[in-house]
Amino acid sequence: MRDLDVGLHAVRGSLAVIRGQCFSVTRAGATGAVAEGARLIDAEVDRILREIERLAGRCPPSTAPSGRIRAVVGDVVVRHLAAAEACGVSLGLRDGGGDPLLRGDPDRLRCALDNLVQNAIRHCRADGEVVISMTASRHGVRLAVRNDGDAPTAQELRSVFVAGERGSRPRGPGWGLGLAIATRELAACGGSLAARPAEGGCLFEIELPVGAP
Repeated sequence: MRDLDVGLHAVRGSLAVIRGQCFSVTRAGATGAVAEGARLIDAEVDRILREIERLAGRCPPSTAPSGRIRAVVGDVVVRHLAAAEACGVSLGLRDGGGDPLLRGDPDRLRCALDNLVQNAIRHCRADGEVVISMTASRHGVRLAVRNDGDAPTAQELRSVFVAGERGSRPRGPGWGLGLAIATRELAACGGSLAARPAEGGCLFEIELPVGAP
């Protein structure tokens, strides 16, 4: 028995307790923000459980078109609204229209966007804005995550996707893995990630293919 298996089993047990508490809150008749919070927590538990199965080699990611990109993007916005508000940051979505199928695993796109949005919030000024934009065409989808904050230096841009690199102005705790993970997850969907300075901040651009291969 591997130490990893033992650890994953322990994590599953803790997540079962959290899921049970969410169920109790819902069963007690919670409404409004409390009910929505319980729903979000339960959904996060479900995602963690799927990731555990993937790490254990029991749930290989799908490579078939299996989700609408707009739904994934909208879900990411909803899940990070509270974190943005806690930092005094506005988080929004600008949708240019179209709702294509993703070529790949929606959880991988969600993971990439999670890391990009978390990074954008962390590096945004207190009264600033983080915006996710989406533009679809028959050739593909372009997603962009922009924030109001310090623009990256040329040196930071050269190493921004290197695992373990936190730049010259790190904000808060971390290991410098988020952007490297985002790059890996997007590549698994056939996509790419680039970064460049934007007016008053930084812009990360995602290019994704759509539909069946």
